[in-house]
Parts: sequence; C-alpha cells; structure tokens
Amino acid sequence: MLPALVDEVQSTASITDFISKEIIAVMRKQEVKADETRINFAIDIHNECLYAA
Repeated sequence: MLPALVDEVQSTASITDFISKEIIAVMRKQEVKADETRINFAIDIHNECLYAA
C-alpha cells in the first residue's frame, strides 16, 4: 500500500487536492477508519517530500 500511496501523493498537484479526493471517497464509501489512516499517511509522505527537497 505504501509505495503506491507515495506515487499517488507525489503525482497529485497539491496535498489539498489529494486530501479532498480522499475525503470524497470516504463520504462515498463510509470506510472512515481505513481512509483516515490513508489520509494521515499521505500527509506524512507529503511532509517528508517537502523536507527532502
């Protein structure tokens, strides 16, 4: 899951776009806990990419 998520986050124009897309998916699926974790991972990955740059 993690490598695919890293690619997905890096290919998204902005972290806001990524999170917005994830929130819409959460609302559609109602799988809040799993997707909440996915969003948190995405934020962490995004922050790591910023610090690495």
